Amino acid sequence: MISKQATKAWRRAAEELGIEVIAPFTFVVGERAHTCAAWVGRFGGARGTLVLLVEPPSFALDRELITDAEREGYKWSAVNSALYSEFDRALFIEALRDWTYVGAAASRPNWLPPQEQ
Repeated sequence: MISKQATKAWRRAAEELGIEVIAPFTFVVGERAHTCAAWVGRFGGARGTLVLLVEPPSFALDRELITDAEREGYKWSAVNSALYSEFDRALFIEALRDWTYVGAAASRPNWLPPQEQ
């Protein structure tokens, strides 16, 4: 189940940080439709990064979703739903820097240091 708070937080990240986000995001592979908390463009890889929510204490992942995401060329990141249910600028920037910006230099967000081009 996708958290409405998390999708709202990622939409706010798009506004505040000037990044491309679709939240929630659904992709289809064959007969399977997978819904993620968000898709973030220009970070992680050419097709962007899928944001997957995991919950403590198990932090369980949907292996079929991950397999299909990788097959389709998406990067993915599992984030703690408790931490990413509200927009925290520093936390979201930390995740985005970890994923690495892969877009055009002209579209690079101004909060990323030049060495991360």
